[in-house]
Amino acid sequence: MKKYVIEWAKPTDANCIAKLSKQFEIENCCNGIVADNENYFSEKKIAVAKNKNDIIGYCYGNFETKEKNCSMYKSGTKSFYIEEIFVEKNYRNNNLGQMLYNFIENYAKENNCEIIEVTAVSKDYKKLLSFYIEKLNMNFWSASLIKNLK
Repeated sequence: MKKYVIEWAKPTDANCIAKLSKQFEIENCCNGIVADNENYFSEKKIAVAKNKNDIIGYCYGNFETKEKNCSMYKSGTKSFYIEEIFVEKNYRNNNLGQMLYNFIENYAKENNCEIIEVTAVSKDYKKLLSFYIEKLNMNFWSASLIKNLK
């Protein structure tokens, strides 16, 4: 079994991450995914998966403090919102997505977050739900469904 490394991205990694973001867009596995450019990533705190020195996946997000009470959390709850997880197609099914998520989750816990959130998109919702619910032990909370009428 290959040994992969999960670590924080360096500012010089933004170009590689932007190229992976473009792969994510081209793959067309999710509705509405648009590649982000190097500038977008340059200010983010991003976990990356590496095979030797090559970046083969990433996960990033940000801290939020909830302003209003709702059914999911109370006002003042500190959360970490995952914006995106992506692993290069040739490296999937090696638990890299789970490793990236766990790296971010540990970071969120170290920073006193009470919840972690993700809005997940995929054309294969069964695989998506299996990943987030069965592998990552997240709870299903809501769904946003769209029907094109034209």
